[in-house]
Amino acid sequence: MVGIAGGADKCRYAVDTLGFDACLDRRRPDPAKRLAHACPDGIDVYFENVGGEVFDAVLPLLNIGARVPVCGFISHYSDEAAAGPDRLPKVTATVLQKRVRMQGFIILDHYASRYDAFQRDMTAWVAAGKLVVRVAEA
Repeated sequence: MVGIAGGADKCRYAVDTLGFDACLDRRRPDPAKRLAHACPDGIDVYFENVGGEVFDAVLPLLNIGARVPVCGFISHYSDEAAAGPDRLPKVTATVLQKRVRMQGFIILDHYASRYDAFQRDMTAWVAAGKLVVRVAEA
């Protein structure tokens, strides 16, 4: 499992604490080349929440039948409508040719009616050490 994070400290945390096999610092040059090296067999699942240059690096590495859950695209949240390159043709061609399944989700669609179960399960999992919790310092 390969992670992508912003900064060496976050990458170390992903590998040393969370158990990733590798983590690429998205701020370093040539992310596409480094990602291709880290994923020589391609990518079967990519959790999309960034967009931009990271997604550009991932797209050609997606394997046939890859799955891409989309929960955000933070690199574009403040874009104007015409800002940046037009990625639609490349995304559409990749989805078609590689039979990629992309599905967006909004956590609030599932959150309200299941909050009690979520709170119960998460509390138990954290107490049992099944989940690693990291609270950012202010």
